[in-house]
Parts: sequence; structure tokens; C-alpha cells
Amino acid sequence: MLAPTVTKRLIRAFTEQRHPSTTGDARRLLAELTDREHEVVLAVARGLSNR
Repeated sequence: MLAPTVTKRLIRAFTEQRHPSTTGDARRLLAELTDREHEVVLAVARGLSNR
């Protein structure tokens, strides 16, 4: 289960960012994530949730 603070921070970061227009933009944005945020993004991409 993901801590609510991690989930909230991930959603806030995603919604506040402009959607990347290129692969380079996406890689730059992903590089700014903490290790834990990156782990959460991968879990969400795999269809996992915090429930």
C-alpha cells in the first residue's frame, strides 16, 4: 500500500506539469522524480493501486 502522502504528491506533480510533447521532455520530467516517486509511477503504469 502506498502512503497517502506519496500518492497525493505524485498526482499533484502530474497535474501541475505540462504534458511532455517529446520523448526528451518526458525523460527530463521522469529524471526529476525521487526514487520512491519513480517506483510509484512504475506501479501505477502496471495497473497497481494503493487499495
